[in-house]
Amino acid sequence: LSGEEAATLTAHRHADYFGAMGHRSKLATLDKHGGSLMWKTLLRNLDNLVAGTRWGTARAAAGCCMAALKVLEMKGPMSLGADLAGEVLKNDGLSTTMRTRLMVQQGVCLRISGRMAEARDICTDALFRQSGSNKPTNET
Repeated sequence: LSGEEAATLTAHRHADYFGAMGHRSKLATLDKHGGSLMWKTLLRNLDNLVAGTRWGTARAAAGCCMAALKVLEMKGPMSLGADLAGEVLKNDGLSTTMRTRLMVQQGVCLRISGRMAEARDICTDALFRQSGSNKPTNET
């Protein structure tokens, strides 16, 4: 392989590698014994995690985003977290569960950034999406 195809495959492998850091089981280790090593890894690789959100498949991009959001929750800026989640949410291939998790995390970032109305809207949308019911409109 060479050229653009090789570059695309390399970018996907990169995102897959860093996206694995955002798996729920990996993130659950952060606040347990030995979690400091995972924190160090995430902190050192924030740039790689952000890049992975742009280069990866929907699943890898979501994993990179979830891991990056942990770092941004700790050191900011939260506005970057909101924007990053928003970009990843544009992926059509996200599972319903991952889409909901990302929407809730985006809402948290928006709230901490002082963007309360946007946070409320995104979290409300996430809850209705997860429950499978339709969000009521102002007309009803």
